[in-house]
Formats: sequence, C-alpha cells, structure tokens
Amino acid sequence: MADALPAKFTRGKHLMRTRGELNDTFSEVFDTLAPSRGQIAPGHPLGIWPDPKAIS
Repeated sequence: MADALPAKFTRGKHLMRTRGELNDTFSEVFDTLAPSRGQIAPGHPLGIWPDPKAIS
C-alpha cells in the first residue's frame, strides 16, 4: 500500500511513520480476514481466489 503513495510520504523517516499509521489503521481489518480470502493483485481488483479443490 505504501508503494502507491506519493513520494513525500515515503522518503526517509516519513516511510516508517506512514507504514506505522497504515498498520494502525488497517491491522484490525487484516486480522479479521479469512486465511483463504482472495488476494488482490494488479489487474485483479476483486481478488484471485484459491481453488477450493487444491485446499482439501
């Protein structure tokens, strides 16, 4: 997520602060996501979902 931010937020000490703020903001959301959730990737904004047959 930090890679998509403007450079003024990710240069030098700003990167550590920005990552900390992002972690504080989103850690609760990430903790509640199911392990088999879809992974958002470039070109796949709705996520790439694992094949349920491969999990079993």
